[in-house]
Amino acid sequence: MKEGEKRCWQCQTESLGLWCPACGALQPCSDDPFRCFDLDDRIQIDLESLRSRFHALSRQFHPDFFQQKSPDAQAVSLSNSATLNAAYRTLKEPISRATYLIRLVAGTEEVKTEPPAELFAEIFDLEEALEVVADGSGGDGDRATLVAARERFRARAEAMQREMAALFTEWDGLLLDRSRSWTTAQQACVARLRQTLSHRGYLARMLHRITEAIG
Repeated sequence: MKEGEKRCWQCQTESLGLWCPACGALQPCSDDPFRCFDLDDRIQIDLESLRSRFHALSRQFHPDFFQQKSPDAQAVSLSNSATLNAAYRTLKEPISRATYLIRLVAGTEEVKTEPPAELFAEIFDLEEALEVVADGSGGDGDRATLVAARERFRARAEAMQREMAALFTEWDGLLLDRSRSWTTAQQACVARLRQTLSHRGYLARMLHRITEAIG
């Protein structure tokens, strides 16, 4: 079999789609979320079309339709259903779509949360206020410090949302085909997106801590 060639698991006929053109057997779907739904690698997608495609494929893969089939065919149905559900969970939210693309392009498994460099000093100073307010030993000044920090962090988080939206548009504009031969511009865009998501995650965690401390 040539590299990249896909053949039917049942009759070995060359089969590029979900159904074998010779024997009609259901074929395993791709475990890549975008390929599973036959989509380009875009962050901004039509959610209604995604939802419709999900329901249509769910019906095709449903194990109830394969109860009279061979054990191998039933196994393909079950596997496809699980793969489809996982793919839908990834694609239905923009952050999870972006995170998946970061892993795809950068080859990393996770986006670690790190504070923006310009907030290092402020976050360091906040830790003491967080500690004393959380254990009830802080005064009005400590509480006021946290309230003010919460507003600043909320504003910074909103700015990051706008930055992400701009990066989503930039990424989609750089996508020319499905080859996944990532260009230098695409890799640079993903690097900035990864950093923004990392900072966003850290700010979200800090905002949660501050809100819990001040009640």
